[in-house]
Amino acid sequence: MSKKIYIIAGEASGDLYGSQLVSAANKINPNIIWQGWGGEKLKSEKVNIDVRYEDANFMGFIEVAKNILKILSLFRLTKKNILAFKPDAILLIDYPGFNLRMAKWAKNRNIPVYFFIAPQVWAWKESRIEIIRNCITKLFIILPFEKKYFEDHHVKAFYFGHALMNIIQNRIQVDRFFRNLNP
Repeated sequence: MSKKIYIIAGEASGDLYGSQLVSAANKINPNIIWQGWGGEKLKSEKVNIDVRYEDANFMGFIEVAKNILKILSLFRLTKKNILAFKPDAILLIDYPGFNLRMAKWAKNRNIPVYFFIAPQVWAWKESRIEIIRNCITKLFIILPFEKKYFEDHHVKAFYFGHALMNIIQNRIQVDRFFRNLNP
């Protein structure tokens, strides 16, 4: 059965982790149609890219302030693209400043929202926990201690490990292969 998922990965790490998620999801269901934000890695997994993360990655107060009109334009464009795409769900990867606003918008339109790599509300901006509790359908975390933190705040969180560990483990396996190739 065909499913449509809109993905927003607004940073290089989100593009990397998102590409791993899309690859794994497509092995389970090759009929998923993907569209959204990302870079070359998500594009290589057959995601139709509306916005390249490199064109939307603003960090720090001054950079955000200087680019506020572009950011507002990206919100409008993304909402328009989501409405035209009519996804079954939205997958948000990290990038909390933008993605939590999109989660509120999507929730108001009854679009299920999945969030991968939870905002670090335990470190700062704990007020975001309300948005997470009220707008996120499922929250996927990457740090084991976050499970208790979110559950203590009445948010069900799912922990499967840190995506970076898969990359490191694969790298270790490749290194071991090459060492054994040339004794």
